[in-house]
Amino acid sequence: MNQPDKDKKALSRSVMSRYLVGVAIQVGCFTFVIVFVALLAGLWLDRAFTTNGMFVILLILASVPLTWVLIFWLVNRAKKQIRDAVPDSPQDKKI
Repeated sequence: MNQPDKDKKALSRSVMSRYLVGVAIQVGCFTFVIVFVALLAGLWLDRAFTTNGMFVILLILASVPLTWVLIFWLVNRAKKQIRDAVPDSPQDKKI
C-alpha cells in the first residue's frame, strides 16, 4: 500500500469517527430530552386531572417509538453525510 492510499484510509477513518461520535451524542441528548419532556408533561397532566401516574406511564411508553424513529432518522442522515464526506476509494466505485 502506498502513502496516498494510507492517507485516504486514515482520513476516511477520521471522518467516520467524527460523525459516529456526533451521532452518538445527538442520540443520547435527544433521547434524554424526549423522555424528560414526556415525564414532565405526564406529571403535569396527572396533577391537572388528579390521576395516579396514568399519564406519566402512557407518555413515557409513547416516547419509546418516537425515540426509535428519531434514532433511525439521525443514523440515516449521518450515513449520508459520511458517504458524502469520505473520499472515494477504487473499491467503492462500481462499473
